[in-house]
Amino acid sequence: MTIHPLALTVAQFNQLSPYLRVRIGQPTDTGWLAASECFHSDTPYLDQAITAARHHLRTDAATVVASVVLRQYLWLVAGAVLAGYVLDRRLPDVRIDNCWIRWEGGYSIAELALAEPGFTALRSDPAADHADATTVADEQTLRAHLHHLIEDHFSFVIDRLCEACRCKAQGLWLAAVDYCAHLLLWLWQLRYPTATADELRVATQELLVAPGSLLPGQRISFIEVPSPSGPRLFLNRATCCYWYRMEGGDYCMNCPKRALAERIARLRAYVAATPSVTAEVAE
Repeated sequence: MTIHPLALTVAQFNQLSPYLRVRIGQPTDTGWLAASECFHSDTPYLDQAITAARHHLRTDAATVVASVVLRQYLWLVAGAVLAGYVLDRRLPDVRIDNCWIRWEGGYSIAELALAEPGFTALRSDPAADHADATTVADEQTLRAHLHHLIEDHFSFVIDRLCEACRCKAQGLWLAAVDYCAHLLLWLWQLRYPTATADELRVATQELLVAPGSLLPGQRISFIEVPSPSGPRLFLNRATCCYWYRMEGGDYCMNCPKRALAERIARLRAYVAATPSVTAEVAE
């Protein structure tokens, strides 16, 4: 039996992390919710996700709570489309109406399902003539489509989180682009282990920065730390993940709530202790 080309791509990125779980096909087992229905005020997911985030974070601060719910959701959706691009230049259809999530209670999402196996790829893709393929002429057009998929999906999610939590969208869009940049640097280095700091900068610029976009890619910046093997690149995070608010949590090594001088000192110490890595993103 011939394996669907998108299934081949999905199988690759399911191996990258135990937390990046994607399947193809309309789910029929229990525990699944249509993504388009998750963020309505009368659904149990939204109410329980917000309540759980408030409890774990020990705060009612609207933007903080909404940001943590968003990050948990964003990991799978943005991870799927970014991984598809980085690994195979093959973008799964992550439009909101094509996505289902397996919900484990609270704000924990275990898996993403793509109901229909459509994908967008380059005309040079070996699977370009597949019935489920939509092709584009060049990488610039493919990158623009990737950006559109992310922005369109998260416009829906962020608007509804803002309504439910009564917060402003600006902080959530900043959290979204921060996390997308984090995901992209991680994925790029897995795919291209010898990538230089400059190559990582270019990839981030090309994929996440677009004039007039709601996704504020122009806010992405980096901290570069010298090492014997060449400069090592770290995301200069603009937003906090709020792990420190949770029981047993702490500030991440690169947390924006730390003074810049302290972050640089910690990153220098990390680089000194891990001399074999060329470039990476670290918490």
